[in-house]
Amino acid sequence: MNSFPNIHCKKKIGLLGGSFDPPHQGHLNISNISEKRLGLDKMIWLVSIQNPLKNKKPETLKKRMLFCQNIVSDQGILISDIESKINTKYTKDFLKNLLCTNPKNKFVWIMGSDNFCNLDKWRDWTWIIENIPIAVISRPGTNIKVLFSKAAIKYKKFRIKEKNSKNLIFHYSPAWVLLNGIKNYNSSSKIREMNKNDSLY
Repeated sequence: MNSFPNIHCKKKIGLLGGSFDPPHQGHLNISNISEKRLGLDKMIWLVSIQNPLKNKKPETLKKRMLFCQNIVSDQGILISDIESKINTKYTKDFLKNLLCTNPKNKFVWIMGSDNFCNLDKWRDWTWIIENIPIAVISRPGTNIKVLFSKAAIKYKKFRIKEKNSKNLIFHYSPAWVLLNGIKNYNSSSKIREMNKNDSLY
């Protein structure tokens, strides 16, 4: 998949962005939980050019796309490098483009609770949360921290109950939900460290 999927009919679509350097079981867990709990029709992984908050240069986009394709081979997840196609590395710029060009579809932004804790460091982060519903998937060690994050406090009254998560995508933004799911301690940085001396890259 070399751009954004060509989906014309009305769908409920989950968007999981990241550098995927490399992709791992944790990404799959987040995707599977999101599809089931949010009632999504499709999940799309958005492989970014580079995380603006990290100085380390990731593996090439081509390789990361290939690794993603391999790990989701039978999962029905779509892989996209649309950020490189529209030449942006910031989520807000991508979302403005997406929401304008895909008015028929409903979208929800998927992120781990560790990333939600740092959402206030993203460029134009308030625009993001005020323009697309966000599903936050619980990650180990952040269950309490996430509720005291700047984003959670600022948008506390817009958090919906977990039991109503399938309605999230139909809410006017801002709207977000915290989903408790399968705990997986994998992270891309840990996997890179474990594999730095072998042939993963």
